[in-house]
Amino acid sequence: MRSVRLSLSIFVVGFLFTATAFAQWTAPWEYFRNTPIPINDFGTATSTITVPDNFQIDELQVMVNIDHSKASDLRITLKDPNGSTYVLSEYNGGFDFGNGFPYEDYRFTIFDSRGQVPSMAIPGTAINDPANNSPLFRGIYTPETTLPTGINGAGTWTLEVYDNLVGDTGNLLTW
Repeated sequence: MRSVRLSLSIFVVGFLFTATAFAQWTAPWEYFRNTPIPINDFGTATSTITVPDNFQIDELQVMVNIDHSKASDLRITLKDPNGSTYVLSEYNGGFDFGNGFPYEDYRFTIFDSRGQVPSMAIPGTAINDPANNSPLFRGIYTPETTLPTGINGAGTWTLEVYDNLVGDTGNLLTW
């Protein structure tokens, strides 16, 4: 009889622990596009991701990987399935410090409205903060406009990268 109680107790404790763990943890949804798209002078590189799953967005992060010779030429926007547009970065970038950097680009740059996650960048700093005068955007930044929350994630999301000057080109590699 004691062994039955002991087994039953372990089962109940295990079941309660498992139920509690699932109630407090929600799995993140992750989607990406890795087809390179050229960014030409005075042109717009447009890429879409269609999200088939229905869920409410509590937190949104957008990671971009852009290889471009002049970050300050670029305007990067995200459009949600409802048609609202959010500016991630608009003509930000450093100056030519003569330090041998071959590119001024966004390499695995994450835009997060919370801006609370430490990174190699100035943690939680806005992308357009005057302190961000580096030509190399790495790490996590606060976008120029707040990213959406509380909306359904299903639908087509569009990332656009516009180059506003002549002489420097590049590629939207992934997002």
